[in-house]
Amino acid sequence: MQNADEMVAHNGDKFDMKWFRARCLKHNLGIPKDVTTVDTLKLSRANFEFNSHRLDYIAKFLLGYGKIDTSFGLWKRIVLDGCEKSMSHMVRYCKRDVVILQEIYEYIAKHTKMKTHVGVLEGNDGWTCPSCGSSNVIRYGKKIGATGVVRQRMQCQDCGHMYTISNSNTMKYAEHILDKKEKENQIKRKTKNNGKRNNKKKETNSR
Repeated sequence: MQNADEMVAHNGDKFDMKWFRARCLKHNLGIPKDVTTVDTLKLSRANFEFNSHRLDYIAKFLLGYGKIDTSFGLWKRIVLDGCEKSMSHMVRYCKRDVVILQEIYEYIAKHTKMKTHVGVLEGNDGWTCPSCGSSNVIRYGKKIGATGVVRQRMQCQDCGHMYTISNSNTMKYAEHILDKKEKENQIKRKTKNNGKRNNKKKETNSR
């Protein structure tokens, strides 16, 4: 976990991470330090007005399906009776829970501010998409703050994420576009020259 870039959980900052650290302490596994946490419950409450911010409700609302039903009796059969069938049901519940969490995170993350810049994490420049790391991005107007600071607004053409970049990254993006156009022009010139050579060969052969 020390090598994790982010740890994602629903209500994780208040419950999961503290529970997880306590178990690491108990079993001498080493407590993760300075790990960036992403709490999807906080993201939901801060950015969206759902009827409920429970993970099960959000999943049903956005994905069309929710968690697998469980009951207190299921826990009793697992803990007190050692019921393997009940344990298998709980394993399926936990696996579905992880899948739902991942899908909800990916669904709403592109509409919120990222904690980790995926593009930079993958070794790309800061103008790339912070959500998916793609370089397939375009300029999307400018954002002017109250102090008059102008920042370039960008949109990712792969995941749709909207974000802003600094002036230095705007310059790097402009250089990237110029280099891209120059390479495209070189390919066009090369293709055109090859076509001329082929036509000359055809003319020579016909004589």
